[in-house]
Amino acid sequence: MKYFDANVLVHYFVNFDVEKYTESKWLVNDSINNGTFYLTLLCVQETTFAMAKLQQPLADINQAVKMMLSYNPIGYELPDINRGCELAQYLGFKNINDCLHTAMAETHDCTELITYNRKDFVRIQPLTSLTINML
Repeated sequence: MKYFDANVLVHYFVNFDVEKYTESKWLVNDSINNGTFYLTLLCVQETTFAMAKLQQPLADINQAVKMMLSYNPIGYELPDINRGCELAQYLGFKNINDCLHTAMAETHDCTELITYNRKDFVRIQPLTSLTINML
């Protein structure tokens, strides 16, 4: 399974960088078509928050939510929080959500985490066996 960080999903729904929009459309759609698309409620939350900050129309945000919820996103549990906090120890608890994304991908047997967030995930990569694809 492929875990998509929320920043990839934001680019999937919002065309404010043509290259990233095109790339994220291809990556997400390919994963959906191959049955390897994995989504969490944390991604839904972060994506909709970012879309609102980018002043996207409410109709577009609602459409994005409807699409994401159609894939039955998974919530997180205590073991995910524990692992996320373990990872966050190494980062000084900055970017706890990135650590939680990593923990959830690990817990649910994802093989790859795909992100545009090179700055934070380059620090997380040595702490996990996941392949982190930093676009």
